[in-house]
Amino acid sequence: KCCETIANSVIQYKGVRISVTLSAGVSDLTQSDKQVVDLYLRADHNIYLSKQRGRNRVTVEGKTIVANKR
Repeated sequence: KCCETIANSVIQYKGVRISVTLSAGVSDLTQSDKQVVDLYLRADHNIYLSKQRGRNRVTVEGKTIVANKR
């Protein structure tokens, strides 16, 4: 929903319309994490997967979904 909202927003700068999309990486804290940084490293890895796979995407634990424009 966040990706769709951002992609469908009209953003202008000095009279020029700018297209904006969102790529995100998501993870959750697990019992096997030794430190909180483990969570951040997984989320960071997931965001890079989103960016490599294209625009307007969210990756959760290696699975990427694409947000559609309305």
